Amino acid sequence: MQRYYPPSNLTSDATANNQLHNLGYQNIHCAHGFRATAKTILQEQLKYPLVLVEMALGHTTKDPNRTAYGRFEYIDDRSDMMQKWADYLDALREDRDTAEFKADAQTKADSTAQLQALIDQLGKSQMLALWKNKG
Repeated sequence: MQRYYPPSNLTSDATANNQLHNLGYQNIHCAHGFRATAKTILQEQLKYPLVLVEMALGHTTKDPNRTAYGRFEYIDDRSDMMQKWADYLDALREDRDTAEFKADAQTKADSTAQLQALIDQLGKSQMLALWKNKG
Protein backbone atom coordinates (compact mmCIF):
# COMPACT_ATOMS: atom_id res chain seq x y z
CA MET A 1 0.00 0.00 0.00
CA GLN A 2 1.60 3.24 -1.14
CA ARG A 3 0.77 6.55 0.55
CA TYR A 4 -0.45 9.36 -1.70
CA TYR A 5 1.00 12.83 -1.25
CA PRO A 6 -0.53 15.54 -3.47
CA PRO A 7 1.86 17.77 -5.40
CA SER A 8 2.66 20.93 -3.45
CA ASN A 9 2.15 23.14 -6.51
CA LEU A 10 -1.63 22.50 -6.61
CA THR A 11 -2.74 25.55 -4.68
CA SER A 12 -6.05 26.38 -6.28
CA ASP A 13 -8.86 24.98 -8.39
CA ALA A 14 -7.54 27.01 -11.32
CA THR A 15 -4.12 25.36 -11.04
CA ALA A 16 -5.71 21.93 -10.76
CA ASN A 17 -7.99 22.66 -13.72
CA ASN A 18 -4.99 23.81 -15.78
CA GLN A 19 -3.25 20.52 -15.01
CA LEU A 20 -6.38 18.56 -15.97
CA HIS A 21 -6.51 20.53 -19.23
CA ASN A 22 -2.85 19.63 -19.88
CA LEU A 23 -3.72 15.96 -19.31
CA GLY A 24 -6.49 16.14 -21.92
CA TYR A 25 -9.50 16.45 -19.60
CA GLN A 26 -10.71 19.85 -20.82
CA ASN A 27 -14.54 19.89 -20.91
CA ILE A 28 -14.55 16.36 -19.42
CA HIS A 29 -13.81 16.88 -15.73
CA CYS A 30 -12.78 19.65 -13.36
CA ALA A 31 -11.25 19.88 -9.90
CA HIS A 32 -14.61 20.65 -8.32
CA GLY A 33 -16.05 17.52 -9.95
CA PHE A 34 -13.38 15.41 -8.27
CA ARG A 35 -14.24 17.00 -4.94
CA ALA A 36 -17.96 16.31 -5.43
CA THR A 37 -17.24 12.71 -6.42
CA ALA A 38 -14.98 12.27 -3.39
CA LYS A 39 -17.57 13.67 -1.00
CA THR A 40 -20.31 11.45 -2.39
CA ILE A 41 -18.31 8.22 -2.36
CA LEU A 42 -16.60 8.87 0.99
CA GLN A 43 -19.96 9.36 2.66
CA GLU A 44 -22.22 7.05 0.67
CA GLN A 45 -19.95 4.09 -0.12
CA LEU A 46 -17.18 4.23 2.50
CA LYS A 47 -19.45 5.61 5.28
CA TYR A 48 -17.12 8.29 6.61
CA PRO A 49 -18.74 10.92 8.85
CA LEU A 50 -19.57 14.27 7.31
CA VAL A 51 -17.21 16.19 9.62
CA LEU A 52 -14.16 14.23 8.39
CA VAL A 53 -15.14 14.54 4.75
CA GLU A 54 -15.81 18.27 5.05
CA MET A 55 -12.51 18.86 6.83
CA ALA A 56 -10.59 16.84 4.24
CA LEU A 57 -12.14 18.97 1.50
CA GLY A 58 -11.11 22.14 3.30
CA HIS A 59 -14.67 23.21 4.04
CA THR A 60 -15.36 25.31 7.09
CA THR A 61 -18.45 25.32 9.24
CA LYS A 62 -20.91 28.19 9.08
CA ASP A 63 -21.82 27.69 12.75
CA PRO A 64 -19.91 30.37 14.74
CA ASN A 65 -20.07 28.34 17.97
CA ARG A 66 -18.65 25.25 16.33
CA THR A 67 -15.90 27.38 14.75
CA ALA A 68 -15.08 29.06 18.06
CA TYR A 69 -15.08 25.93 20.22
CA GLY A 70 -14.38 23.10 17.80
CA ARG A 71 -10.63 23.29 17.24
CA PHE A 72 -10.27 19.66 16.32
CA GLU A 73 -8.48 18.53 13.19
CA TYR A 74 -8.72 14.71 13.28
CA ILE A 75 -5.43 14.45 11.37
CA ASP A 76 -4.99 10.69 11.93
CA ASP A 77 -8.60 9.92 11.01
CA ARG A 78 -8.40 12.11 7.92
CA SER A 79 -5.12 10.51 6.88
CA ASP A 80 -6.61 7.03 7.23
CA MET A 81 -9.71 8.13 5.30
CA MET A 82 -7.67 9.55 2.43
CA GLN A 83 -5.56 6.39 2.26
CA LYS A 84 -8.73 4.28 2.12
CA TRP A 85 -10.00 6.60 -0.64
CA ALA A 86 -6.77 6.13 -2.62
CA ASP A 87 -6.95 2.35 -2.16
CA TYR A 88 -10.60 2.37 -3.25
CA LEU A 89 -9.74 4.35 -6.39
CA ASP A 90 -6.86 1.96 -7.14
CA ALA A 91 -9.27 -0.97 -6.86
CA LEU A 92 -11.71 0.72 -9.25
CA ARG A 93 -8.94 1.54 -11.72
CA GLU A 94 -7.63 -2.02 -11.61
CA ASP A 95 -11.16 -3.43 -11.93
CA ARG A 96 -10.82 -5.26 -8.60
CA ASP A 97 -13.69 -6.20 -6.32
CA THR A 98 -14.52 -3.37 -3.90
CA ALA A 99 -16.51 -5.55 -1.48
CA GLU A 100 -13.79 -5.25 1.18
CA PHE A 101 -14.33 -1.49 1.28
CA LYS A 102 -18.07 -1.88 1.66
CA ALA A 103 -17.56 -4.44 4.45
CA ASP A 104 -15.25 -2.01 6.27
CA ALA A 105 -17.80 0.75 5.74
CA GLN A 106 -20.65 -1.40 7.10
CA THR A 107 -18.61 -2.24 10.21
CA LYS A 108 -17.92 1.47 10.68
CA ALA A 109 -21.60 2.34 10.20
CA ASP A 110 -22.63 -0.37 12.69
CA SER A 111 -20.15 0.97 15.27
CA THR A 112 -21.43 4.50 14.79
CA ALA A 113 -25.02 3.33 15.19
CA GLN A 114 -24.13 1.45 18.39
CA LEU A 115 -22.39 4.51 19.81
CA GLN A 116 -25.37 6.71 18.94
CA ALA A 117 -27.73 4.21 20.59
CA LEU A 118 -25.60 4.27 23.74
CA ILE A 119 -25.59 8.08 23.77
CA ASP A 120 -29.37 8.07 23.31
CA GLN A 121 -29.79 5.58 26.14
CA LEU A 122 -27.46 7.23 28.69
CA GLY A 123 -27.79 10.84 27.62
CA LYS A 124 -25.10 13.11 26.31
CA SER A 125 -24.03 14.51 29.70
CA GLN A 126 -23.55 11.05 31.23
CA MET A 127 -21.59 9.87 28.18
CA LEU A 128 -19.32 12.92 28.43
CA ALA A 129 -18.83 12.28 32.16
CA LEU A 130 -17.91 8.64 31.47
CA TRP A 131 -15.52 9.68 28.74
CA LYS A 132 -13.93 12.35 30.97
CA ASN A 133 -13.43 9.84 33.83
CA LYS A 134 -11.86 7.31 31.46
CA GLY A 135 -8.81 9.50 30.83
